[in-house]
Amino acid sequence: MPVLEQRLLHSPRRTRAHAPCTAVMRPAQIHFMMLMSRQGKVRLAKWYMTYSQKERARAAKEITPLILARPLKLCNFLDWKNIKLVYRRYASLYFICGVDMTDNELITLEIIHEFVEVLDRYFGNVCELDLIFNFHKAYYILDELLIAGELQEPSKRVIAKAIEAQDGFVENAKKGLDENGAPLGLQQQIHAMMRNGRISPGSSAMPRLWARTHARTQDNTKNFNTQRLVCVNGCNGKGNCTSGVCHCQPGHFGADCSLSMGRDARMRLLADYGYTPRATRPRVYVYELPSNMSTWHNTRRVDRPLHVVFWQRLLSSGARTADPAEADWFFIPLRVRSGRDAFFLIDAIDYIRRTWPYYNASVGADHFAFHLADSGSADIPRDARDALRNLTWLHHWGLHEDHDTGGWRAEHVPGKDVVVPILVPPHHYGTLGISESPLHPDYSAPSASSSRQKQRQRPQELLSASAPSVPGPDGHPGSDRSDTLLYFGGRVCGDESEPNTSWPACLGRGYGFSGLVRQRVFHHHFNRSGFVVTSSLDRSASHMRASRFCLAPPGSAYGHRQVLVTLMGCVPVVIGDHIYQPFDPELDWLRFSLEPSEAQIPVLHEVLAGVDGRALAALQANLACAAQHLSYSSVAGGFMGESGKYDAFETILQILRVKKQYPHAAPFEYTELDADFGRFVRCGAKEEPWADAVAGPVLSAAGGASLGGKSDGGGGGVFSLFSGRGGKEGVPGARGSAGAGETQASGGGGGGRGGGGEQQLKVCSRSEFDPEERSCGACPVGKGMTSAYAVPGGMVCCGRPNLASCLRFWE
Repeated sequence: MPVLEQRLLHSPRRTRAHAPCTAVMRPAQIHFMMLMSRQGKVRLAKWYMTYSQKERARAAKEITPLILARPLKLCNFLDWKNIKLVYRRYASLYFICGVDMTDNELITLEIIHEFVEVLDRYFGNVCELDLIFNFHKAYYILDELLIAGELQEPSKRVIAKAIEAQDGFVENAKKGLDENGAPLGLQQQIHAMMRNGRISPGSSAMPRLWARTHARTQDNTKNFNTQRLVCVNGCNGKGNCTSGVCHCQPGHFGADCSLSMGRDARMRLLADYGYTPRATRPRVYVYELPSNMSTWHNTRRVDRPLHVVFWQRLLSSGARTADPAEADWFFIPLRVRSGRDAFFLIDAIDYIRRTWPYYNASVGADHFAFHLADSGSADIPRDARDALRNLTWLHHWGLHEDHDTGGWRAEHVPGKDVVVPILVPPHHYGTLGISESPLHPDYSAPSASSSRQKQRQRPQELLSASAPSVPGPDGHPGSDRSDTLLYFGGRVCGDESEPNTSWPACLGRGYGFSGLVRQRVFHHHFNRSGFVVTSSLDRSASHMRASRFCLAPPGSAYGHRQVLVTLMGCVPVVIGDHIYQPFDPELDWLRFSLEPSEAQIPVLHEVLAGVDGRALAALQANLACAAQHLSYSSVAGGFMGESGKYDAFETILQILRVKKQYPHAAPFEYTELDADFGRFVRCGAKEEPWADAVAGPVLSAAGGASLGGKSDGGGGGVFSLFSGRGGKEGVPGARGSAGAGETQASGGGGGGRGGGGEQQLKVCSRSEFDPEERSCGACPVGKGMTSAYAVPGGMVCCGRPNLASCLRFWE
């Protein structure tokens, strides 16, 4: 490099002062810097001039083909509009700068090269993945190098020291320490907020802030000091649980003290208890992360603990392996509940990449984690979402196309992600009425004359002897259904205000809730005969037990009624365009529910009236098997005499198994490609005796109700009626339906009645209709969301000496 340019690069201010009139000697004024992959993905973008969001997107779209298609023999400069593009390729990344037309291109190339050298010094042999998973640090480094589009600091050593000091501040902040590493007290925290400009000394919020911060600290201290925090799997009897962290005995290690080293220097799981992995796939390897990432938190304040439940159940089910070489899947035991949690997950993945080779080998394609926010990964910032794009999400929100009315953006990727049902805590079984579900085979048995059963009889005015009944899992007649055609009880407006009878049903903040589904149903049907549509939850369990159909709309995003009404034996009416339900489309929801489109809400009464008694009986018969798939019976306990063999946990494992075996197959094809999976989703049934008997009546009745046309059992107006999802899944009965024969073969969920000699093993029960000896009362769980994982390994381990001896229904 010429001496003059070296001086320019390393002493910009001095050079500018000595030769202000020489254009070549002026440091480059950079409009923007962009890092782009060879596939055209923008990995980093920093804008130093005012560009609107649309202008930025348009610029990236126009620059991408210019750079990627440019031959290698041409120079690294080109004109674009009134800007000069200066770029340089390093490995798989293009570093692109937009500068003024009169700026020195060589100086810009040197700035790019210096940025790359600083990145390489910080990360150590930097690669594209480093920038993906640590994009925030790349921005920090760039800010130390450039300010307002001009070179700020040419020394790589000075930049490295500044970033190192910044990393130290971040680590201290995570630990509650100040700049010197001393504990940060309440007063210091508030003073720090004042220094950062977050509050002013005279702010009216100061007294409230002091009181709230002091109360929160006292509450946290009380929770940690007076309550017993829960450890994963109770440390398996090989350690002491202190503040939610297992302190293992010598020779044992891991988050739950389940690991030890064998004589062959290989890790073993529960070696002292004779643990053996299950013979069937999949095998799941659980990463052992530092406790501050995975287990060191107040378990009494955790909501939606499904990731912990799954973590514990993996060991008791035999699906967990200590050998990552034989694993089909890798589980990252972290919960993502908010946008902030996503960055914790990125830190954990960065730790995993530096410790194990498996994430880098597949770029995360065989790794999964739980995202339990209302709207799934849409709650994650865009940059973090891009960094985690290959990860398989297990989440509750299945929106796979944009929903303009609700303002929701599609985040679920069918074939990659899996929609899982919500976890109903055990102590809610009674309050929600699940413990008295009509799906239990003894619901209307003669033993109902006991005093306990008499107290729990439904009001007779809600019943109709002529209405269809719901068969139990072993074929017993279930509950009678009243003349109530459709029931919905719950929030209609987002602000919980009472809805208006005129449109719009909700105003202000309440408008737009549920993508307007609940408001529109209320507006069109609140006073319709045979419909009970109310914002009140009074007697909701009785209404669900006594109604033929129950509305299952979305909420703020995902809704829980799809699961709840199924467990209560009420046929779900799922309304929500482009939204997959739990285990949908792997599990065919059209076998036990109706899915009219949002456009059919005004004629919903015609759609429901068009389902004749025979078709309704078929849908009701299939509820018994569907309810088993949607409940975590092996974790929380049974409610309908089921074994737990086909519960939600086992369904997740089965989907992961088929997904691994057929990576390029569409999810709705799993039952056709894998016979074992087909039998599993039918709860053990080998045939589908209802397929021909039900498809015709369902289709003809539905088609006639909506369009008045004829049906040939698979086309015409029927496709339009049930086209909420579209495609092959939109046609009722397209993949068949199963009914009474299916539930009989399931033997009460694997109990063995008519199921081909399966073992009579059943999980403990929370039903009011099972004898006391089958009750889960021997394993108390307390209250709160943590009640779901208070029993190590789940309720299949209730009364068992260790997790290696828990019930295994597949053996």
